[in-house]
Amino acid sequence: MKTVYALIASIDNYPIPAHRLNGCVNDARSFSEYLTRFADANGLPIQTVELFDEKAKRQDIINGFSLFNAAKDGDMCVFYYSGHGSQIPAPKEFWDESDGMSETMVCYDSRLPKGRDLADKELGYLVWKATGGKDLHFLIVTDCCHSGTITRDLNVKSRMADAAVTQTKAREYLGFSEYVKGENSIQPPAARHIHLSAAKDNETAKEYDIDGTQRGVFTYSLVEALESTGGRTTYANLMEAVNAKVKNRVKEQSPQFNGYGFQEKANLSFLGDGAAMMRPDFLLTFDKTNGWVVKAGALQGISTSGAVFQTEDCTPLKTLKVNPNYSTVKGADAFARDTQQRVTIAQMDYPRTRIALAPDSDKEAAALLRKGWEDSIGVDENGQKYQRSPLLEWVENPAKADYLMRAYNGSYRLTTLTSEIPLFRRVPAKNIFSVYTFLNDVDTVASWDSRKRFNNPNTKIPKEYITITVKDAVDARSPMREPYIFQQPDAETCATVAVSLMNTSPRPLWVSFLMFGCDFSITNQYLPKRELKPGETAVIEVENEPTIPLFVPEELFSWGVNEVQECFRVFVSSDEPNTDVHNQKGLEMDTRVGQERLVRGKSNTVAVDGEDWRVIDIPYTLVAPMPERGLQQDKAVPLTNWVSVE
Repeated sequence: MKTVYALIASIDNYPIPAHRLNGCVNDARSFSEYLTRFADANGLPIQTVELFDEKAKRQDIINGFSLFNAAKDGDMCVFYYSGHGSQIPAPKEFWDESDGMSETMVCYDSRLPKGRDLADKELGYLVWKATGGKDLHFLIVTDCCHSGTITRDLNVKSRMADAAVTQTKAREYLGFSEYVKGENSIQPPAARHIHLSAAKDNETAKEYDIDGTQRGVFTYSLVEALESTGGRTTYANLMEAVNAKVKNRVKEQSPQFNGYGFQEKANLSFLGDGAAMMRPDFLLTFDKTNGWVVKAGALQGISTSGAVFQTEDCTPLKTLKVNPNYSTVKGADAFARDTQQRVTIAQMDYPRTRIALAPDSDKEAAALLRKGWEDSIGVDENGQKYQRSPLLEWVENPAKADYLMRAYNGSYRLTTLTSEIPLFRRVPAKNIFSVYTFLNDVDTVASWDSRKRFNNPNTKIPKEYITITVKDAVDARSPMREPYIFQQPDAETCATVAVSLMNTSPRPLWVSFLMFGCDFSITNQYLPKRELKPGETAVIEVENEPTIPLFVPEELFSWGVNEVQECFRVFVSSDEPNTDVHNQKGLEMDTRVGQERLVRGKSNTVAVDGEDWRVIDIPYTLVAPMPERGLQQDKAVPLTNWVSVE
């Protein structure tokens, strides 16, 4: 049985009077109690260790991570901290931070003689050590500041302590001997985890009086949002609700959500197993400035042409204006202004992907496929909900289709019009449930196509405002030029590419970096979002390495394919973007029957005035030599043709 392990650390009563807070222990108890209720409701055992005030010294917190040693594959681990956040001067070995500072948690004894903060890199090391190669769902929640200016609003206090003056030497960092040396700096080894934090790096996390009790705005809003959903929500949806609650209570505080090592962090369920939700839904809330808004806008694929949302009771909400990250709507005036509801898209002019049935398909299997298409809803072989996709259009004339569905030899496959090579693994044509499985996979292709066409033709942000540098990581002497062609050294060794983004504009800009794979995966995990000041550069990193590994999927070699066309995409925005909704898990590739599979390591399935955004595509071709393993040598052709929106 899965178990929840929770380490809860919180400090109000700092030994230095000027540092004392009032709501941290209240927050910690509230969050700890919620976890207990969550575990009980789901029939899960829970083990909790609480470290409050003088029990939350630096070494106490480090020792507390031993709680996670007992965790096994599939278990859920939670580390929660509320108290002061701060900064310390970073040793030169760690100078990946643009300001030369490391973010820290201020432990109970941190500012006493010989005391030390717990640095972000040390926390990363503790998480890596705790996971120990196990498949754990690890959640970190921090309600503290990590930078910014201390505020003293009426009845509002910031959880930000003054920066430490003394610099800690690199070798004195916890676990330093096991840190990984990168191209420009040394980093702790990476561990997969989710991090929910109270504010952006340049903001303060605030606490104030709520219902007669001193509380942190972030934790109070987080528990409130979890209670309203019973914990049955994705992290992306949860943090949308938390952000709306926080912004209606205080100014200049934007809770953040980051997932490290997850391809689909937007669709991860709270303390769940990472299963993706079938259809995205969005949050309806009342905003003091803009009125009723839905937390989905142009960056999430909402068009301006007649988009209509609907609530769970089917109340239609017509879109008035689409902004990059939200849409103003009408039709919600009957709801109380403090309500928050999930809404789905009821109507929108989608660019649809056209599919047709191949003329030579087996009649019986083809009839079953058509019946499955006519069903509006069902459940597939994996227990996933099937719902006919608005992104797909069935056409009778194969010549007018984008893809062909082929039903023969006892299976369903999706192909291009000119090739019989399956674009993903074939699905046995057994029953209606296997039809739903196949159509769900076809829907993934349509979703990938829809996002591929995604663009803002009316942008006022010049493409030249972001300088993109692409280098072969092996031969990095000079940048490459388009068209980009990357060569794998051999069929079992990846190509490595270095990509960096530099803001050459006169103003700050936000960037997000996505990878579109030939397996129809999309991920922003290597750079979900970052604000770049003029002249500042962001380097795309994978597991603390400033290089991106690229493989031609090994299954393609069995079909004689050794070349794929894929794409990197850069979102550039004047406003903080949310590109998580674009993430999607790739599809399993197909291996030709009777062909040998290779054995190797991991693969790469992996306004300017006002609010404005644009996309910049980086199409590339990846080529690998065919392995000499007696595989079928058909003519090697690109699997996917990428058409840039530029």
